[in-house]
Amino acid sequence: YYKDNLDERGFWRKICSGVSVCNQKTNFGEGENNISIKAEDKSGNEAIKESVFFVDSKKPIIYKTLPKKGFADGNFEVQFKEENPASLVLHYGTKTKNINLNDCTEEKKKTYCDSYVDLKEFDGTEINYWYSLTDVAGTIAESKPIMIKVDTTAPVINNPSSFWTQNGKYIYFNISITESNFD
Repeated sequence: YYKDNLDERGFWRKICSGVSVCNQKTNFGEGENNISIKAEDKSGNEAIKESVFFVDSKKPIIYKTLPKKGFADGNFEVQFKEENPASLVLHYGTKTKNINLNDCTEEKKKTYCDSYVDLKEFDGTEINYWYSLTDVAGTIAESKPIMIKVDTTAPVINNPSSFWTQNGKYIYFNISITESNFD
């Protein structure tokens, strides 16, 4: 017999009878399950064992990652759906970062995570980045790899003490800027 210990109206359900080995299939609900298994002999002697296990049959889904294109400065975002996430990893360039799931926020059944990584060693190059999300059942979802340029260097204003002159009510700007990815 087995009984669902989480159901306050739980009752014993027969699985098998008259056998010493029972091979029976039973479905359980998503999430944590706590059941008791009872074996009983013809004399009425019982043995009961409790078992706690987790069912997670739904695959994780990664909806969105940012940045989508252009440049990265170290700020990354991911949006996913998974009721029982175990780990979230950001893969960038040749490195990885484990994201603390406690720092993420949940809104309307979606989870949003922001993270920052230092990209200085990749400055001026292009890197791929993607996320991998693993649930408690070990099912993995990966986002599509995205190629982005890395720019962590701020623009330099070369002539800060003399970049404007005034002529009456007009100001003339003469600014010299050094920046490889000038906008």
